[in-house]
Amino acid sequence: MTLQVLPSSAWREFRGFPGLRGLNQTSHFALVEGSGGKLHKCFLKLIDPSTPGLLCEALGWAVAQGASVPTAEFACIVFVPVDELKKHVALPSWLTGLSEAPAWCTEVITGDSVAQVHKWLYAIRRKRCLNSIDTHAIAAFDVWSDNADRHMGNVMRSSSGGYVAIDHETLLHEMLWIPSGRRYTVQRLVDAGKTFLGKSAFKTFFSNMHDAAGTHNGAMKSVEKDIRDIVATVVDPVHALPLANAIVSYLGARSAPSWFPANVGVTA
Repeated sequence: MTLQVLPSSAWREFRGFPGLRGLNQTSHFALVEGSGGKLHKCFLKLIDPSTPGLLCEALGWAVAQGASVPTAEFACIVFVPVDELKKHVALPSWLTGLSEAPAWCTEVITGDSVAQVHKWLYAIRRKRCLNSIDTHAIAAFDVWSDNADRHMGNVMRSSSGGYVAIDHETLLHEMLWIPSGRRYTVQRLVDAGKTFLGKSAFKTFFSNMHDAAGTHNGAMKSVEKDIRDIVATVVDPVHALPLANAIVSYLGARSAPSWFPANVGVTA
């Protein structure tokens, strides 16, 4: 798997804003031309380079793909023409003076965020989501990769009825985010399952998490090269090799068959 890095000419047309923009006001939709010439309607966000967010998004997408965790099929880093984007949105100060800047880009998933419904429907949608085996695989992936911010707004219910993980920006929370001076209040699907599911349903949730965690060691072996390639692409060459080694070691240790039961438990 090769992560595409596309020039600003690939950003073809602004297509509006998502209903849930979150804290990043650069979040927007655009038409993006992939390396094969196909146009994709995409969700994009520019990420402050003083944070590890862009690296984490790319790593999260690649590792999720390798672990068969439902996520967007098409993703890339694309340079966005800043002057064009600022016609539509007030840009943060860190973009001042830049003519283009890299953005994380994923193809729009047809469907709705689990949280993007009327309040009276939310409890029903949440319960259905938490009972899905897709969600259980996402929950196991988030524990493995130490993704700190998987709230219901970061899970999509696709038009086919499955559940898809979006937004991996807070991956490697303890390893990369906390040392950078930014700590998130951890939100994970397993905690939502424990809170909102009955005992029997959560037992199934937890059992399926264990099954998914059992695949992580094999997935780690399959994505190690991708991890190293992404770090080499995103990170300053001076720091890329030691950081790649550290990330591979960290995720490798957490993918070991004994890690999940020892750190998460063996029964719900």
